[in-house]
Amino acid sequence: MEDQLEDVCKTYRERVERLFGLIEETHRLEEEIKIRLDLPPSTRLISESDEKFIREALSQTVVIPVIGERNSGKSSLINEILHCNLVPVEDTGSTSRIVRIKYSAEPYIQVVQRDGHAKAGTHRKLDIAVSENCYDEVLRDLAVLRGDERHDETLVSETVEVGINHPVLECGVEFLDSPGRNENQMLNQVVDKMTKNTIPILIYVIDGNMLLRPADLASIQFFKENCPRTTVLYVCSKVDVDEQAERMDMPSDEEDEEPWQPNRSSSDLSKAALVESDLCRHSILDEQSSKYFHPLSVREVRISRKARLCAHDPQHELLLNFQQFKSSLALALKHYYEGVLSSVESRLISCHSQCFGAFKIKHSLIEEETVEMAVVLQNARKLGKDLHTMVREIVFKNRLHLVEVIRRAVQISTEKVKETTIGRPSKIAAYDILLSLPDVQTQLGTSIPDDDNFLQLHASCYEVRNFIVNTVCSQAEKEFANMLKRHITTSAGHVMGDSIEALDNPTLKRNLQSIYQLLSYDSDHIESTRSSLLELVSSLVEVSKTAIAKELRQVYSVVSMAEMALNVFQSAESDARIANIDHIVSTLASELDFEDICDCIIDSCCNHLDERNKIYLNALDNMEAFAAEMVVQEDQHYLATVSLLISNLGLVEVRNHGLNFEVTRGKLRKGEELNRGKHSRIHLSKHDWNLPSEHIIRVVQQQGEKWQQNLCSLYYAFNCVPSEYLTKIYGWTFPSPDEIHIAMERADGSLDQLDLSLRQRLMMMLDVVKGMETIHASGFIYNNLKAKNVLVMPDKTAKINTCKGRYEFLHGRSPYADIQQLGELLLWIHRPQTTMCGPVSLLGINRPSDISVGVWSLIKRCMADNKQISVSEIRGTLESILNELQT
Repeated sequence: MEDQLEDVCKTYRERVERLFGLIEETHRLEEEIKIRLDLPPSTRLISESDEKFIREALSQTVVIPVIGERNSGKSSLINEILHCNLVPVEDTGSTSRIVRIKYSAEPYIQVVQRDGHAKAGTHRKLDIAVSENCYDEVLRDLAVLRGDERHDETLVSETVEVGINHPVLECGVEFLDSPGRNENQMLNQVVDKMTKNTIPILIYVIDGNMLLRPADLASIQFFKENCPRTTVLYVCSKVDVDEQAERMDMPSDEEDEEPWQPNRSSSDLSKAALVESDLCRHSILDEQSSKYFHPLSVREVRISRKARLCAHDPQHELLLNFQQFKSSLALALKHYYEGVLSSVESRLISCHSQCFGAFKIKHSLIEEETVEMAVVLQNARKLGKDLHTMVREIVFKNRLHLVEVIRRAVQISTEKVKETTIGRPSKIAAYDILLSLPDVQTQLGTSIPDDDNFLQLHASCYEVRNFIVNTVCSQAEKEFANMLKRHITTSAGHVMGDSIEALDNPTLKRNLQSIYQLLSYDSDHIESTRSSLLELVSSLVEVSKTAIAKELRQVYSVVSMAEMALNVFQSAESDARIANIDHIVSTLASELDFEDICDCIIDSCCNHLDERNKIYLNALDNMEAFAAEMVVQEDQHYLATVSLLISNLGLVEVRNHGLNFEVTRGKLRKGEELNRGKHSRIHLSKHDWNLPSEHIIRVVQQQGEKWQQNLCSLYYAFNCVPSEYLTKIYGWTFPSPDEIHIAMERADGSLDQLDLSLRQRLMMMLDVVKGMETIHASGFIYNNLKAKNVLVMPDKTAKINTCKGRYEFLHGRSPYADIQQLGELLLWIHRPQTTMCGPVSLLGINRPSDISVGVWSLIKRCMADNKQISVSEIRGTLESILNELQT
């Protein structure tokens, strides 16, 4: 087939484009997975090594060296493969530089130096169309080395690069027109270096006039040893006996050494037969590899092709031989391409597996965070309890010190008030009002004199009293604060620090912040609880200050102050008010009980600590409740996200598998149509993949959302654990982007189409339950069980049609939907006229007479709102029911 080589290259290019599209889709899914699952940005789901391998494999160039001894016909062969007179073939002693022929939209020619750069002054554009002109005049000056030039290491190591617009070359194929290894040592080094790179295909040309020379044999053995994985095609050229061709292919006049003289003693054999015999004799060819040997006369092929000879023409056979050679070259290239595509598809499937691994990563993170949050909250609760206990102990242990603090504060206040000149009170009228209060009037009555001096004395008592109260509170506040800071820092500081650190846990704060937002809850329990810990000392100091002031004001009540003023007034002369300040201070100081004040402080602090601890524990209770709610919400969000992502990823993987099946097995071809449904058609198969005879081709065409659902179902079905109770899927291909052909086993029909006995249907129901167990063991929920999705096989067993499921990710959930549908199917088996009816309450209370007690009980349990039955229990119950029927 003349265009088979181009067809192979074209098919490969199309498949590469499809693969690049799948790679880009995989990258988009990788980013979507990372965003939706909130994975760290640094997370790589597709490894750098996999991505590098894929891109390098799909971008690599296939270099096909054409090697042979001088004047063996290599250049003529390349010209004929490409249908152009590109490489010079006549009137040259040899093609001593390697010529690399590659693709270029704009034809050019240049010499490339050893360092890979173009040699200055050698680049020339070739503006003439390939099909209408030859390039050998342009190429001759650059490719051919003569005389001493052929021994110049720099010149020999240079390569002539030719770029032309050709469909085969456009696919990344390049041809090397290279001499053999025996022209000179420098050229041998250039050729040897070439073999260090991967060479998938090598064409070795043997001069049919010269037969298999020792130099040919040495070169062939060298390449077989150094390129063991390379497919070598052997071409025996010049098999015609045309005298002009014989003369044209005589050795060059520039030959220094005596030419090889072939042994033609076996004149009864053709040139090709002699060469093939020698190759076999040297174990280069055998019966298996003889298909790689091709006898050709390129000159006659060119003449025959241009003359368009008929099949009965004697020279037509030469043209067929050349077509067989091109077919062999195309098959070798196809085999190599299939290997490349298969390896890339395997890596891409591995990348998809890594993407699936992200779901496990996220699930593990959720579980770790759940455990971490529980531990953090439990630790914070214990630390809070320890801190509460320790601070209470600190307050109690420092009681004596507190008494001394109060005593010293009172002493300082009395000394300061004596040093302070209390002037004429400015608020006599305000203090006078206090004398009219009911308590004062009740206890003192008319004994209070109506005298300005008394009123001034009464006001002075209040001025002194206020001075003492304020001074004692201020002095005690400082001393108490210093004491608390000192003792809490040394004794309870680490506990407070640990408590704050526990509440600052990033996982706790992040997740609770999310749940607050989710529940529209404004209170930030973490921040408020943390603040209460940081403000513990200041709050206790404030409480103690308030307690002291309260206690002092209770001691210095309005009645006691009125009595004190009255006593001083009655015992002193009216003009001795200022001298009586010392008496007022002494009297006020004597009223104070330091022990009572201290106890009041301790009680207030303890009450405050108890209240603060209650609030702290309540906050932790709320956090734990929110954490539990978060687990539920996170799990629901995770399942919804995973279902979406698996569907998207499944679509990509189905296409990738389809391409892989096409590459490794070929395209599926549909036969006669058997059945046509709303969304698919069933066809016979032409047995392209050597599948069992009982299989069909299901054809699905793109129709809105149903198309994606079908592809997702196919993905889940293909990833189910193999089971005799699930339909077998052998593979699929995409003949076009909007059509898929699925090879699957053939059934007699669905459960709702066949006339079966009750016992047969019950036996099949047991098969369905076993199939459902397998689907659940695969990690999926089927979610679409009905009679028409149960296929009856030729042996009267039943299988779930896995292509019809509306799958969900199981993820530890109970498969309530499948259990419900099992109950509905069991009811349908007994009453096929009954539609799938839903909740058990719709079935009625009384058992129908045609349904046994055991079956009715099983149906009710399956369809109950609160399902207390597993699929394995359903299987066991059915087996017992069937055993009872048999007995």
